[in-house]
Amino acid sequence: MASHMPWWKPGTASGYHLLTYGHLIGERVHLLTGLPLRDFAQRHIAQPLGADFQIGLRDADAERVADVIAPTLDFDPEALDHDTAAYRTFTGPAFTASVANTAAWRADL
Repeated sequence: MASHMPWWKPGTASGYHLLTYGHLIGERVHLLTGLPLRDFAQRHIAQPLGADFQIGLRDADAERVADVIAPTLDFDPEALDHDTAAYRTFTGPAFTASVANTAAWRADL
């Protein structure tokens, strides 16, 4: 990601890193605190608030998780203008909602 050129002049637009935002934040948290994001969130957010929240699914909690249901709309990112952030977001890399239902996605890594 560091080698990619911005999609617009900095300060002229904003965007959301649909698939990379967690990695970007996780690395920043790790560099600043030495903790993986899941440990930081547990120690400094969930525990102080008494929140039932975690990053990564523990085996003991697997039965509490609902599957992600993929949209029933027919959506073809190829129909988007290829010069837009929307197209780049949905195709870099392409993804499906069903991936979130896999053990690897839900794992406490």
